[in-house]
Amino acid sequence: MKSIIKLKFVFLFFLFPSLSYGVCTTHDMQQMRTGGMNQHQINRICNRPTISNNSVRVLSIPATNICQTPQNWCVLSQSGPVNSSCWCATQSGPKSGVTVPPR
Repeated sequence: MKSIIKLKFVFLFFLFPSLSYGVCTTHDMQQMRTGGMNQHQINRICNRPTISNNSVRVLSIPATNICQTPQNWCVLSQSGPVNSSCWCATQSGPKSGVTVPPR
């Protein structure tokens, strides 16, 4: 059985010479699909990554316009990521702080 599989792959390399480099043309992939191979097998032979719905994640960074200083807090004119440095204007001058999520 293993020898039949090896012969199948040897035949593929003669049929599609570009496969030896792991690069397949669109025509190569269509021929493999017509020959009965599924998409996973074609991707593996052509060194193409298989992407599933579970492998792609979008990270959302919460944004805020609240700056918290040791003494007080203020509303900023622009939003930014949480835990970014910021400053609030006070009567005694600017005070540095960190952006915090709104409550």
